[in-house]
Amino acid sequence: MHFSEGMAAVKKYGKWGFLDSTGKEAVPCEFDDANSFSDGLGPVSKNNRSGFVDKQGRLVIPIVYDNASRFSEGLAAVNRKGFWGFIDVTGREVIPFKYDFATPFDQGAGKVLKNGKWYYIDKSGRETSVN
Repeated sequence: MHFSEGMAAVKKYGKWGFLDSTGKEAVPCEFDDANSFSDGLGPVSKNNRSGFVDKQGRLVIPIVYDNASRFSEGLAAVNRKGFWGFIDVTGREVIPFKYDFATPFDQGAGKVLKNGKWYYIDKSGRETSVN
């Protein structure tokens, strides 16, 4: 069991949820998938859609995305209708959904794929070619 921000994703009776550091089920096991907490939110999936819960189990960002990465540096790469973009911890779209793939931010940059070419982007969405 791997803890991240005091929470660990666990599977019980075929469904996923989260335990807190005391071993108490903080987020009920009702999801098809769950991933590590970061920036105070845990990505969860249900019926092939993804969203985010807080440590009390409240759905903070609705389960409306086709796929979602963990939050990193305040942003999460999410996929909607076949394209990737980035949202902040409130669910607000920060970088438009126009990429074929996107990775979490690391040291101020995300890596995205558009029209067969890789780019680094900053948090404003400005693209720089990957050499």
